[in-house]
Amino acid sequence: MNITSKNKFEPTSVNQIERIHKPTPEEFRQKILSSRKPVIITGKMNDWKAFSFWSVDYLNNLVGNKQI
Repeated sequence: MNITSKNKFEPTSVNQIERIHKPTPEEFRQKILSSRKPVIITGKMNDWKAFSFWSVDYLNNLVGNKQI
């Protein structure tokens, strides 16, 4: 049996992917969604509630010694 596969996508390099720092919702729609190209979004994790809420102590109190 001979199975071949053809890559339909051009290879990309992380160095070639545009970085966007803290895009607003409008910038996200205009620059990212409309272009359909990969981007690296930076600076947004600190705005996530989970980032400050899910501390090691919080998870330890919530889960304890349970194996998950």
